[in-house]
Amino acid sequence: MPIDSAPEKLFELKNTTIARGGTIVLEGVDLVIQAGDRILLCGENGAGKSSLLLMIAGRLHPFGQRGERHYGWRDAALAVLRKDIAWVSRDEELRLKSVHAKSSVRDFLLGHCDGADFLYRSPNKEDVFRVEQKLQEWELGYIAERKLEQLSCGELRILLLARADLFPRKLYLLDEVLGSLSPGWAQKFYAWFNKLPADAAAILTSHDSNLQKHLAFNRILEIRGGKLYEKVDLPQNAKAPLGSKRNPNPTLLPLDQRELWIRCQEADFCNEFEPVLFGINLELKSGDRILLTGHNGAGKTTLLRALHGEIRPVFGKGEIQFVGVLRHEQRRELWQKIAFVSAAQFDFFPAHMRVAEVLATRLSGSLYDYPESLPQQVEPVLREFSVLELLQRNFRELSEGEKTRVLLARAFLMPAVVYLIDEGFMALSERFFLLALNHLNALPASAAVVIAANERIDIIEQGLLFPLQRWYMAHGRLTTAP
Repeated sequence: MPIDSAPEKLFELKNTTIARGGTIVLEGVDLVIQAGDRILLCGENGAGKSSLLLMIAGRLHPFGQRGERHYGWRDAALAVLRKDIAWVSRDEELRLKSVHAKSSVRDFLLGHCDGADFLYRSPNKEDVFRVEQKLQEWELGYIAERKLEQLSCGELRILLLARADLFPRKLYLLDEVLGSLSPGWAQKFYAWFNKLPADAAAILTSHDSNLQKHLAFNRILEIRGGKLYEKVDLPQNAKAPLGSKRNPNPTLLPLDQRELWIRCQEADFCNEFEPVLFGINLELKSGDRILLTGHNGAGKTTLLRALHGEIRPVFGKGEIQFVGVLRHEQRRELWQKIAFVSAAQFDFFPAHMRVAEVLATRLSGSLYDYPESLPQQVEPVLREFSVLELLQRNFRELSEGEKTRVLLARAFLMPAVVYLIDEGFMALSERFFLLALNHLNALPASAAVVIAANERIDIIEQGLLFPLQRWYMAHGRLTTAP
C-alpha cells in the first residue's frame, strides 16, 4: 500500500440501532473500520460489546431497519462475506459444540477450510496439509481425534483460534477471547494477534486494562449508556485493582477444627466417555481455601464438576464420598449446600429458562422443581450484581458477562458450605470482579472455597483477605500442597 494512500475502508455502520432479543442495546451507532485497525472494545457487562461484534459479523441486522451496514472489500451476499470474517466467542463455542458435537477436532477444521459453515466436499491435499500444519502450530495434535463435545472451555477457544488462522481474513472479531486461557496460551495468542495481516482489522473485547503491555492497539472504543464512543487518548497501562489489602491475621478455621466434607480416593473420571482424570486423591475440609491452576484441558472443570456431584468415578476406578454436612440421599440436597459458578454452566440450564428461574433453582437445588418467585430477601444481592433488570430475559440470550453475573448472584443468594468457582470471573468488568471478591471475603470461616483460574490470578490473590492453598492439575493428575 503506498504511503500516501488512505487505508481501505473495510466496514461501516451509519446511525444504526442494535437489539438483542427485541431489547435495544445500542442506538445511533456510527463506526468506520479500516484496514490495519487494531481496536480494543471496552464497556461494562451487558453494555452491548458482544451485540456490536455480532452486528459486524453479520449475525445481527439493524433493528427495525434503523441504520445502514456496509462491507467495503467486495460486493457479495452476506453468506459469502462471512467467509472473510473470523468470529471467536463463548457463544460461538457453545453453538459449535452443539452443532458439531460428534465431529473430531481434525474433521471440524477440515470442514471449515473454505470458510463456510461446513465443507460438503472431500478435502483436497492442500486442505489436509493446512489442517495438519495448524494442529501442530496450535498444539492441538493431542486432541485431534477427540470430539468437540469432550473439549474443555479452554480447548474450544484454542480450536476456534486455530479455525480463524486457517487462512487470512479481513475482519477478526475476538470476544473476551482471553477468558479461560492459561498464561502460556495467552502468550501464544499475543504473538498471533500481533502478526495478523496488515490489510486486515481486528477488534478485541476485554476488561483487562493491562492488555497494552502485550498487544498493539491504535484505537480504543467504549460503550456507555447505549452509545459508542471513541477515546482520543489511549490510556496508560493501569495497575491491577485491589479490593483491599491483605489482612495479616485473617479469620481462618484452625486446622484441628476442620471437618472432612469430600474425600476422593484413587478415582478416575470421564467427560462424555473420554478419560480425563486419573488416580485423583484429595480431601476437602471446612475452612479450606484453594486455588486450582493448570493448563487448558488439564481437567480443572471436570474435577470441579466431580466436587459438585455432577459426575461419578469410572466404575471400579476409585470413589468419591460426601460426608458430614454434605452427606445426602438426593442430589438436590447436595446442590443446596454447594454453590457452583462455571462457564460450563452457560448451557447447563434448559433453553427455555428465564433468569428468574435459573436463580430459583439455587433455592431448591433442582433444575425442574423450584419456587415460582424469588423471596424478597434476595433482592440486595440481585441489585448488587445488576441482575434485577435481567429477571424476565432468557438466560441463554444474555452476554457472557451477564451470564457470569447471574451465576455469581445465584451462588450468593443463600449461604452455602462449599463454593466452587470455575473461571467464574471471566468476562467480568472491574466493578463486578471486585464485588465477587468482596463476597468471598465476607464468607464465614467454616466455608470451603475452590477457585479454578488461569487469568487475573495476581489480582485474585491480592484482593482476597485470606491465603490460598495451591492445587495444580496437569495431564489429568492432581498435585495438592499441604
